[in-house]
Amino acid sequence: SSHLPAPGATILRMRRVPLALLAVIALHVGCAADESDTLPAADCDKATGQTACDGPSTHAEFVAGVVGKYKIDEVLYPPARQNLWHFVTITWDEENGEFTWRNRANKKWSLHPLEQDRDGDEVGPHKRLAVGIECPYYETGHEYAKLRWTRYGNMPEVTVIQGPWNEAYLRCRDDACDSSSPVAPVYFLAAGGESCFAACAARSAECDLTAIQHAATTVQICKGIIESLGKQPEKGGQYPDDNSGCTYHPGQTGWYQVMKKDGPPTCAEVNADSSRRRVCTCTEKEGGQEKDASVSSTDTTQLVAINMIIHLPYTLSTFTSDVQRAFKRALADTAGVKESKVVINSINPAGPSRRQQQAQQQAKTQAGITVDVTIADVSKAASAGVTKTALNANLRKNEVRKIIEFLSSETKEPAKKGKGE
Repeated sequence: SSHLPAPGATILRMRRVPLALLAVIALHVGCAADESDTLPAADCDKATGQTACDGPSTHAEFVAGVVGKYKIDEVLYPPARQNLWHFVTITWDEENGEFTWRNRANKKWSLHPLEQDRDGDEVGPHKRLAVGIECPYYETGHEYAKLRWTRYGNMPEVTVIQGPWNEAYLRCRDDACDSSSPVAPVYFLAAGGESCFAACAARSAECDLTAIQHAATTVQICKGIIESLGKQPEKGGQYPDDNSGCTYHPGQTGWYQVMKKDGPPTCAEVNADSSRRRVCTCTEKEGGQEKDASVSSTDTTQLVAINMIIHLPYTLSTFTSDVQRAFKRALADTAGVKESKVVINSINPAGPSRRQQQAQQQAKTQAGITVDVTIADVSKAASAGVTKTALNANLRKNEVRKIIEFLSSETKEPAKKGKGE
């Protein structure tokens, strides 16, 4: 992709481990390892009585412990929401001394063992792998894939590897991956001036954030998806208007445009041009069309969506998948909905960006991250109780750090179905 960093531009200072050194270096991971360099215990084999701190001691054990099949943590994406990008096979290339991450969509990138990270800090290949700059998610911050080791029988193996967006991929055993049959995302064009969140809500479905971010990975991917929808745009490129991601504009001879201002696309983004149409895709709501028990199945006019940008005292690396799950549980409990109704649209370092102009000073003066999150299908009565105080009380119960500040909060009724294709 033309917008990826030039080779070596960002990782010049990273030193890859020579194969000869890997063959003799002792890689055993001590239990006192810094927690910031390990993934949460999402797949600890407690039944075996083994510790998650056991790692490889030889090059052969290291390679054998990494290669294999993985799939996205089902806590993050239940089976109904999984797609071809969520199933991964990792292989080893002895000649080039690197691993290959390949998903079922046949997209791949390299992973490299490390001695030191880009700041010169000692890392060790057992803790993390360097992501190749050809990875479409590299420029969004996916520079390392953290590893979590345990022992299965007598052999050390990686049970969790960190993928794009800090999401956990769990090792598959037996035929757990082969028996799963995810479907490819079905894209469509939302109505002009409509968000993917609203377009999916009108279809009684949920926005598939992973799939819409994939559509905006490169301009060529975006163009191909638009052409598959029967359009033949002749002009296009990447533009900094906002974070709408892949879009189609019917003007002139047709435009394929990836909108990227300061981050990846979000479900809630609305482009200012009423003729420009976002490329969206949805997944079925958990439990089919069933509504939450707290809301009458016939009283859908009383449902609203709450979109918030929240300033939290975390970093991108410490806001792990476990913390994200606890965060979503706390928000769901506060709003009286299922956890599946809470969608994290984006996570960014704290700083002024879209929809943050009124809170610019707060974001500048305190470190942390901003989380753009939407809670869907909240009853109007319950929405009044979604306050900072109430949220902090539930965050505390779920062992999540309290909110620094609301940067924005907006309550909307789901949009009526437009004329999207």
